[in-house]
Amino acid sequence: MDYVTLRTIINKYDPIGLFPACGVDEYDIEINEILSYLNTVENCNLGDRIYNTFSFWFGCNIGDKIVYQKIADEIIAGGKKMNYKSIYQYQQQCCL
Repeated sequence: MDYVTLRTIINKYDPIGLFPACGVDEYDIEINEILSYLNTVENCNLGDRIYNTFSFWFGCNIGDKIVYQKIADEIIAGGKKMNYKSIYQYQQQCCL
């Protein structure tokens, strides 16, 4: 799985309900944070970690935990190992 795939998964679920009003990069801060722990967190805890990440950035009204578990399940199904550690590395790779 690469950065673009993770962004696609997060944007597909749109857990905060920002689309279509916001651009595809709206969740990049959260995606970057998820990338920072993705390879170290246990699969059984990934949904909770993603939920906590969104809760930190958006506050307490972030929707049902089930959505975040679905995001985690899709990430796990696709393979958690990320090829890019951050959006900045991804952007540098794309712009070479």
